[in-house]
Amino acid sequence: MRVRLRRYDAGSAILLGGLLGLLGLTGCSETPASRGEEGEGEGEGEGGKADGEGEGEGTEGEGEGEGTEGEGEGTEGEGEGTEGEGEGTEGEGEGAEGEGEGTEGEGEGTEGEGEGTEGEGEGEPELGCLPSATPFPEVPAERQGRYLLGRSFPSRFLPGTRTITVLLPEEYDREPAKHYPVLYLHDGQNLFDAGRAAFRVEWQADEAADALVRDGVIPPLILVGVDNAGGRRTEEYTPSFDPSLREGGDAANYARFLVEEVKPWVDAVTRTRCGRLDTGVAGSSLGGLVSLYLLREHPRIFGRVGAISTSLWWNGWEALGWTDALLADWRAGARLWIDAGTDEGNDSGTEEGGRLDDDGDGMVYMVDDSRTLCGQLLAGGLTFGEDVGCLEALHAEHNEASWAYRLPAILTFLWGELPPPAPETLRLRAYVTPVGVGRETALAVEAAYPGPLELTLPLDEVALSSSAPDVARLQGAGTLVGVAAGETRLQATAAGLTAERRVPVVASEADWATLAFVIHVPAGTPAAGPVFLAGSPAELGSWDPAGLALEPLFPGVWGADVPFPKGTEIRMKVTRGSWETVEKSAAGGELDDRVISADSGRRVELWVQRWADQP
Repeated sequence: MRVRLRRYDAGSAILLGGLLGLLGLTGCSETPASRGEEGEGEGEGEGGKADGEGEGEGTEGEGEGEGTEGEGEGTEGEGEGTEGEGEGTEGEGEGAEGEGEGTEGEGEGTEGEGEGTEGEGEGEPELGCLPSATPFPEVPAERQGRYLLGRSFPSRFLPGTRTITVLLPEEYDREPAKHYPVLYLHDGQNLFDAGRAAFRVEWQADEAADALVRDGVIPPLILVGVDNAGGRRTEEYTPSFDPSLREGGDAANYARFLVEEVKPWVDAVTRTRCGRLDTGVAGSSLGGLVSLYLLREHPRIFGRVGAISTSLWWNGWEALGWTDALLADWRAGARLWIDAGTDEGNDSGTEEGGRLDDDGDGMVYMVDDSRTLCGQLLAGGLTFGEDVGCLEALHAEHNEASWAYRLPAILTFLWGELPPPAPETLRLRAYVTPVGVGRETALAVEAAYPGPLELTLPLDEVALSSSAPDVARLQGAGTLVGVAAGETRLQATAAGLTAERRVPVVASEADWATLAFVIHVPAGTPAAGPVFLAGSPAELGSWDPAGLALEPLFPGVWGADVPFPKGTEIRMKVTRGSWETVEKSAAGGELDDRVISADSGRRVELWVQRWADQP
């Protein structure tokens, strides 16, 4: 039986706002930091109305032309989110200290204290909190547990309706006077519930945030999942029409939807902190593109931005031309995360797309593009590890599972203490191995910090050396060129740490096949490992149980790139360094050798069911 509880819609919330605001129970609250940098004066609101409301939530999958092997972005199913109805959190508090006077185009800026800091200028307001009089959809906030659901959420700016899913912090009901920062996330179907997610794989955003809060890595925050519009996803997440795809260009209206409708509704029904440094937005693929666009267009609202596996290729890589605009209005304390996975493939869907590595340095274009954007911003004066965090995620693919794996690192950078503490380890890698004579390979150096944070360091901050420059020489910042057949040992030094990597150089790459091993280990495996591949070829130690040491890729996932002469038959098993810790069947029985052939370079993904020493 379903019990219907009382519900309060957003209109009721506004009427109750004065009383509840005085009690500190709901509504926007400024942070001391944002008040200190605001100053006095008038600011422009986003204002304006657009026609056109439609019907239907539209959650059927919409690819991006992202094509093959699970790299599409489609969201499957029409689920409405977490089931059930409950009592919404009512009211809107007094909000920011100041008076809002207009709703459709002009608003009086938030009155702060002081003259503004870090070049923001006296009299410039923060627009993190719209006045409560701004009209926004009066959608009931249905409470179930820690979730608030805004079902069939309409818009003046976009057709159709969608579900807004709000996750409250674990402590929310125990701290009735406390206000919280907010992170808005696109593709809301994929965040919390595998039953609604693309390919039934979720980001596990609730688990990730909760664990980080419990460990004291980030403050408690409100997560807001904004469902995509199904068949209109590409339209809404792109800032321009792409003639090669014959679609796109409605991001401006999507931005108004978020800024003028979703955010005021969230501020009305929950206890939010409204400064820009307490307001973030993030998304993946085209969701990363629209997040970057929102930073460009609304830097006074969004101060924490995650551009994850961003589709920078859109409309001829136009986003790589936004650097000047981003830098021109960059504000003190803002943080931008940029990443891509090294196993992301052909997801551009354009005639220029289909290129995985058009310059032959081993980096797929998604990584190449994200490295370019990071480099542009750093060259423009931003500080690595504080303003901008960049990651080239080893063997990460273009899918929800990969984004879920690195979400803890993203949340840590956006909301944790910065600058981060000194890194604990470095990892050096070459994108091409073995390297052919005359061939170039890009290099990368990752720094692992305490906790989940990893960053790919700018190579101009790393000291690199080659032990045998007559075999392979360094060229420029971060490129290695094969000179003669043989082997060199690369060394990278940064932040007082050193990493090494053996790099073979061969006369003909055509005679070799590099296998990218990705090994999933069972729950209970020590997080620090070690994990090994033991097998018949010399590259795997000729059956030494500690033959080839694997590297941690993500929690519970280990890997290594191993070159073999083409045609090599490989018999192998996974161990933790001894035959007493070799892999077993799920029931604990002996396993036959795993047998594969190194016929071509490819990804080899394996799952360990159980270890011999597991009870």
